[in-house]
Amino acid sequence: MLMTAQLTVKQAALIEVLRSMGAGWHSRAAIATAMGKNRLNPLDIAALDELSAFVEIERRAVIGDRPSFAQYEYRLTPKEGNIAKP
Repeated sequence: MLMTAQLTVKQAALIEVLRSMGAGWHSRAAIATAMGKNRLNPLDIAALDELSAFVEIERRAVIGDRPSFAQYEYRLTPKEGNIAKP
């Protein structure tokens, strides 16, 4: 688990948004809406992907009607230490 002091401002904001959204998987569009944005920018997506590399956030690809186009969803890992607020 990443320590809060090691997180960038963007990463910490993304974790807080996911905490406020509750349990379950959330699309990039839903995360952007919760942040007050129309869509996530490439830096937001990179921050989510970096966090998923540290097991802070899980990512999954959802294949819809077009097999060549995957949509990604994110959630906080279901470990107690990651979900509980400090």
